[in-house]
Amino acid sequence: EELDQLLLKKMSNLQAQELLHFGFFLVFVLAGGFALLHAGAVRAYNIQHAATLTVISATATAGAWFLAGHALAYGGSWCLLGSTGFLTVDIETQEELDPEGFLFWVVNWALCVTCTSIISGSVAERINPDLFLVFCVLFATVLFPVIARSAWSPHGLFGGVDGCSGVGVKQVIDFAGSGVVHFVGGLAGFTGTYMLGPRTPTLSDGFYSDTSNVSVVLSSLGTLLVWGGLYGVAVTLAADTAHPTAVTRRAALNTILAAVSACVTVATITRFTPRTKKASRLLGCKPILESLQGLLVGVAAAAGGCATMGSGAALGVGLFAGGGFTVFSKLSKSWAIDDVGNGFAVHAWGGLVGIIAAGLTAKKEYTESANFSQFSNVAEQVGPQLLFLLWVGALTVGFSTSVLKLLDVCGKACAVGGLRAISPEEFSASLGSTARTGGEGFSEDLNTLCSGEVQLNGRQLSYLCQQYPSHTPVEDRIHIVADHGFAQEGRCFFGLYDGYMGPHCAAFLSQTLHQVLFRQLDENPILDIKYVIDSTFEEVDQMWKEEVMQRFQEGETNLAMTGSCGLVVLFNQERIHVANVGNSRAFVGSLGLLGDIHILELTAEHTTKNPAELSRMTSHHADEDDELFGQENVNNQRVKGQLKVTRSFGHLLLKDKEFNQYPLPQICRIPAPYNPPYISSTPEVISKPLEHTDKYLLMASEGMMEFVTDEDIQGVMNEAASFSDVQNEDISGCLIRMALERAAFKADISLAELTRLEKKERVGVHGDISAIVVCFASEEMKPYWEPRLLQRKSTNSP
Repeated sequence: EELDQLLLKKMSNLQAQELLHFGFFLVFVLAGGFALLHAGAVRAYNIQHAATLTVISATATAGAWFLAGHALAYGGSWCLLGSTGFLTVDIETQEELDPEGFLFWVVNWALCVTCTSIISGSVAERINPDLFLVFCVLFATVLFPVIARSAWSPHGLFGGVDGCSGVGVKQVIDFAGSGVVHFVGGLAGFTGTYMLGPRTPTLSDGFYSDTSNVSVVLSSLGTLLVWGGLYGVAVTLAADTAHPTAVTRRAALNTILAAVSACVTVATITRFTPRTKKASRLLGCKPILESLQGLLVGVAAAAGGCATMGSGAALGVGLFAGGGFTVFSKLSKSWAIDDVGNGFAVHAWGGLVGIIAAGLTAKKEYTESANFSQFSNVAEQVGPQLLFLLWVGALTVGFSTSVLKLLDVCGKACAVGGLRAISPEEFSASLGSTARTGGEGFSEDLNTLCSGEVQLNGRQLSYLCQQYPSHTPVEDRIHIVADHGFAQEGRCFFGLYDGYMGPHCAAFLSQTLHQVLFRQLDENPILDIKYVIDSTFEEVDQMWKEEVMQRFQEGETNLAMTGSCGLVVLFNQERIHVANVGNSRAFVGSLGLLGDIHILELTAEHTTKNPAELSRMTSHHADEDDELFGQENVNNQRVKGQLKVTRSFGHLLLKDKEFNQYPLPQICRIPAPYNPPYISSTPEVISKPLEHTDKYLLMASEGMMEFVTDEDIQGVMNEAASFSDVQNEDISGCLIRMALERAAFKADISLAELTRLEKKERVGVHGDISAIVVCFASEEMKPYWEPRLLQRKSTNSP
């Protein structure tokens, strides 16, 4: 007899060890399945981000569950939280948990990993991984233990044995986690997705729905692994019931039937929906993806009552859950909720169905064998099931909202970054993808004029110039002198010339101004730099006048009205000198104490909207008064009815009487009173030291600044500063696309329609958009990006 008892005990220990190994296996199957599932759903360049979130879900929850999560969920006899068993050791007895207890620990860890993995799929491609790690730790330490204890601990609020007995709540039926896992994970993911906003770029309906980078293979493998893992969890939990053999078979069968039923339902509805019928013929992508999600919604719906319902009920639950899934999937899109893993429609809806169905389909003989001894009849069970849903929903939304907001604030204060993380490709707005831009013309017409990097006074400068044209030929010109010869002398030159009424003046400036400036700097090394720049601008404007005079007499009268704004940035030794004429703008983005970017504008707007400019011009032409600007509305005022800018190169008609006569046609002449000059080419010069905190320099033409605000620029620079491999092309590309989107909105057309317009038709929508982005790095630091060979075609060399 002693030998028989010893053998039985040894066999029991072996069985426990095998189950323990199986439990660990489930954790990694589930984590691997979610990793594949999310990798197949995200864009190709964000697979690493999605995989990182999945690894965080498994590792962070393991540590938190070991330290406090399991103890708070199941230790002691308190109602809401446990009080003993921390570090998986009973504090009172100092004894480790037995193998069966440890198996219970492992299975609950697997369910916690499932919950956080659902959340990670919803917020993929957006959430800051550092803050997501903190969220997972708090989730596994606070929210999940409270909810798990309320449903699964005999002392919990809905445990129904002796804990919280005074509340009078019956025991809730949630065998494998429809409510505790799926409903909580889907709802928390939905909350996070709502707070983070959609991925960018978004389509016209407000959410991102491009499937061009979706991998059906990865999604299929991931779905099957997750299905298998959740199936294993249900079977493992059945081993710890009063009649393990019968419960195991029932739980296994119902999990399979509900999943298959939901999958077939979703596939049928999706296949014969008119909008997706065409898609199924072309690619077959959308029906397959939704069918895969149908499998999981069936598993989620079956989890709560898989051990207490019959096989017919399981088929009905899967059918109902699959049909509802198609509705909730469309609802989430209509609400512009960009849920990558569709966690709201799959898990939140599936979990809700599972909890309600567990109460409606339970059988008395099944509930007793599955350890739900308090069940008496369906009518009495529905109330606790619904009350449990309300309890769990309120806790989940409240916890997720407050914790995510707190993490966002703390992350920004601690220089970790805000809750939302932006991928480098998000800045370039996927310029080459017609699926995301809505038209082929965007990438074709975006010209990268030049790029490079150079060492200047121990600082590395990387620069890039981009242009999106509207005129033919393009009126803007860019010229850069940043070769190593000049850099060794401590000099770099960036010039942006925003031409109007033709490209002639801007082209002349791009060929001339830098040569005159460097000559005057060499001839007058001791003179004040502002004086040298003023003298340069005056000399170049006079050279343009001499260039135009002969051609004007020969009949090229249009040159009298051709002009250009000029924005020049000169790096000379340890200082930045910015000279501006017109309405182009320059900004420096500098790192603050908390690691965020603060921008400093280095230019003033020389237009009739600037009161200082109006006052200056009025003082010089007091006798003309109302005739000077011609409009009472300040937004429409133009100098002598012709020009909004008050400082400019060229436009000689507003500078010299010689151009307000024959051969200029009478209709183009300015009537009396006429006392030029009205506009000036004298620049406004601002100088500042090149500081170690300076990180970005942006030079933008009026075509961009008409639609982009200072706050937009600061926001883009702040998000760019969060990544070590963001390229200046991404910053300029994001701002250019932002300007085009707003120009299209103002014209009451879509971005796709704008990009399909001929260049000559775009003139009424937006002007030429030009931008130069410079990034600074110290000599000791690794460059913020490596130079790359740019392949885009440029139709206008600077």
